[in-house]
Amino acid sequence: MNTIGKTLVILNFLFAVIVGFLLVFDMALRNRWKDAHDALVVEMKTLEGSRESMKRAVAQLVADYKEKQADIEKITLEIKDNEAKRAVKEAEFDAKMLEFQNIANDKTLMVTQVEQTLKRKVEEIALLNSTIKTREESIVRLENESKNLRITAVQYEAMFRAGKIQNENMAAQLQEVTQALHKKEVGVVQSDVMVIRNPNEPNPPAVLINGQIERVDAELVQLSVGSDHGLQKNQTLDVYRLQPEAKYLGMVRIIETSHRNSVGRLVPSGNAAFRTPLRPGDLVTSKLTR
Repeated sequence: MNTIGKTLVILNFLFAVIVGFLLVFDMALRNRWKDAHDALVVEMKTLEGSRESMKRAVAQLVADYKEKQADIEKITLEIKDNEAKRAVKEAEFDAKMLEFQNIANDKTLMVTQVEQTLKRKVEEIALLNSTIKTREESIVRLENESKNLRITAVQYEAMFRAGKIQNENMAAQLQEVTQALHKKEVGVVQSDVMVIRNPNEPNPPAVLINGQIERVDAELVQLSVGSDHGLQKNQTLDVYRLQPEAKYLGMVRIIETSHRNSVGRLVPSGNAAFRTPLRPGDLVTSKLTR
């Protein structure tokens, strides 16, 4: 085979290859176009369904819009109505505020008057407190004076009783002396006659002694004063009581002394049945008959 024949064979082969490629390419393109067409058909159907859904949604939105528009108009009317009511309420509120302001002014005036009255009352209370304090001081002073007067009265009563006892003793002594003189005048002479001192006669210490009864045992009493205070045996002390009332109770004679205490015996006087019993805490002193 010559060169031309080989060339033609090669060209024929190349042509066949090209034609075959074109056929394969055409078949491939035809299949893709079909798939694309089917896809477009499906997409069109989907778009139509979406369009219908969109139409229904738009219709619903239009209906909702109209409904909302009606609601807006209704709310607008309610707002206008509320505005009118608010204007009326504001007018009423302003009137109430004016009324309350007037009441507040009246209350302020009343508070001012009450404060002035309270201030005046406080000043009056302070004056009354001062007066009460002065009166209390006067009462305390008068009570002290009354207490002193009661003590003085007790002292005078004790002195009166002691003087009465002394007078009785002196009367007894005078009677004894009179009897002795009478016996002498009638010739009855006793060389050993002597005047016996009355054991009930007061014999107070020369110094001022004040104490109290510590214990009572029948006619004997223990006192809170003794020889260290200047008290001696056979001396007498007057007994008195201040509470609940000032009262003279009698006289005790010392029968035994120690440094800080002593023992005395109640000196009988008057009717013993009416005598006030002694008790611990009763006071003793030497200044009533001294």
